[in-house]
Amino acid sequence: MRMIAPLVCIALVAAALGCSTRKSMYVNTDYDPHALPDFPFYETYSWLPENGDREIDEVVAARITNAVDRELDAKGFHLVENIQGPDFLVGYHVAIDDKLGALDINSYYGYHWGRWEDAYTPIGDPTTIVREFEQGTLIIDIVDGDSDSLAWRGTARTELKPESPVEDRRKLVRKAVEMILREFPPKKLGD
Repeated sequence: MRMIAPLVCIALVAAALGCSTRKSMYVNTDYDPHALPDFPFYETYSWLPENGDREIDEVVAARITNAVDRELDAKGFHLVENIQGPDFLVGYHVAIDDKLGALDINSYYGYHWGRWEDAYTPIGDPTTIVREFEQGTLIIDIVDGDSDSLAWRGTARTELKPESPVEDRRKLVRKAVEMILREFPPKKLGD
């Protein structure tokens, strides 16, 4: 019975680790404070030309551009086709990296089976669980139309599951774009 408890604990923690990383999305935004006065005057945008170094296929690229267009439209920005006249330009980059994750499980933690005096008796050696996964990063850039300089950047990073159903992959793209653009345009700096 003493060996079953640590094995069950390891299995539960490994399952929790797998579930939590799948649902976690880390989002970060940053902007040029000198561009802040221009943000309230932005109304129109165009897409930057593609740079050809994408790690994604055309289907995923279309999902990203459609999601960005939908979010920007909801914020009152208008897409224009003329790249010479918009207030800002939008571009994106995607990276897919192979990663390793490790979790140390110490059998001294948790509940022990047996009598009270045996509660603090070690029941096994620490165990490390290592797993491989793909991490996807989506970067959305906002370039000022007048100065042609980067004014704002948002990044979302999460674990990818290539075997996920198509609808889950669509939702992941929509969620990433929504979470990134939630912070655009940036709020005025405090005093």
